[in-house]
Amino acid sequence: MNICSDMKKIFSVMFVFFLASCQGYESIPLGNDYYLSDSDRNHIYIYKKMDDKEGFNIVVEQHVLDFQVIRGYLLVLRGVASSLDCYDQNNIPTIITHYSDKREYWVINMKVGNIKGPLDKPNYLHIKNELGFGNVELKSKYHIQSNTKSFNKLISECSKIKWH
Repeated sequence: MNICSDMKKIFSVMFVFFLASCQGYESIPLGNDYYLSDSDRNHIYIYKKMDDKEGFNIVVEQHVLDFQVIRGYLLVLRGVASSLDCYDQNNIPTIITHYSDKREYWVINMKVGNIKGPLDKPNYLHIKNELGFGNVELKSKYHIQSNTKSFNKLISECSKIKWH
């Protein structure tokens, strides 16, 4: 029995479990410094790293429902959502997100940074077909329902609101 060999195996297995547990909590590179942030399944968005490598710009806000990268283009389906901080009587914030039934589409030329969006479905389909992506379909990968009634009720209970 070789203790060093056994310890290496144990640490290797622990390392693999550590990596597996982190999966989904890092941004997914899409190409040309564009990334999908899915670390919080309730706030999925697309951002672009800035030249200084320190900062970033959000390109498509929450809540990205589906996307596809094709020949340097990023096609995105977004369920319109907005979040705010709701402060209670003790000035403690809670994030509240309003999900709507509205859907937006985006067509991003990642090579030159040309962003078209938000688009309604007819305009998106027109641009998509012009680019030769007629057979590409974006579908909601997440079930998002409008929560307007409960959102409005929660907002009425806030002592202070700060929109994101």
